[in-house]
Amino acid sequence: MELRANMVNATGCVNVTCNDRVTGSAEYWLNITSIKMKYPILNVTKTATPTNVMIGGTVNFTITIQNIGNTTAYNLNITDVLPDNFAMFSNSTNCLSDLSPGAVCTLNITATVGDNASFGPNNNRVIVTAKASTGDTVAGYANATVTVSQFEYPSFSVIKTTNATNNTIEVGGSIEFTINVTN
Repeated sequence: MELRANMVNATGCVNVTCNDRVTGSAEYWLNITSIKMKYPILNVTKTATPTNVMIGGTVNFTITIQNIGNTTAYNLNITDVLPDNFAMFSNSTNCLSDLSPGAVCTLNITATVGDNASFGPNNNRVIVTAKASTGDTVAGYANATVTVSQFEYPSFSVIKTTNATNNTIEVGGSIEFTINVTN
């Protein structure tokens, strides 16, 4: 918004009566108590489900955009770069080019975690931009973090026992084995 101060030459009444003419210049100061802005404001949230995943797993990112301003956000642009070695599997959206005041749109992205993804936290950031009616750019952003865990290999223990005395059995006899497996 731009406010301009100007010097004004005025002719008018300064006393109780308007019979006298007054000419000249003076400075006037304006105190602004409130300004109602007419601008779109983008409120962006992002979630990841699940937040912990292993290599080869699938993650669903949900991006929600709401215009909490009082004018339309024009030419909505959503930029979402997945973490390294995450691959987009599918996406769906109800977001249009423009977002009216109070309107909400959602973008869903399903990604798979590649073999070379970094273990530990992986941040995914979305940046949403749009134009105000003035042509100014407005923006909002959000993050979601997914932790990639290493695959834990099972640790098996196998114990096999028999009911045979001294581990011997006669020809034609029967034997019973018990196998215990623990992880």
